[in-house]
Amino acid sequence: MSENVAGVPQALIEAVEEAASQLDPSDARILRMALEDYLEECEARERLRDATDPVLDWDEIRPELLDSD
Repeated sequence: MSENVAGVPQALIEAVEEAASQLDPSDARILRMALEDYLEECEARERLRDATDPVLDWDEIRPELLDSD
C-alpha cells in the first residue's frame, strides 16, 4: 500500500483521532473510508450529469412496479 501526503488542518486531524479512539478503527481506516465515500459520491454526481442515461417517468413506471408483485 502506498502512502500519500496531504495538507490537513490540525483540527481535522484531531477530530479523526478522536473518532478513532471512540469508534475503534484506526485513524488511517477512517480517512480511507472517507475518501472512498467521497469518490463514490463523485461517481454518482457524474452519472447524474450523463446525458445518455435514460430518465424514467414515475407516472409511466409506477403501474408496472405495482403490478410486478
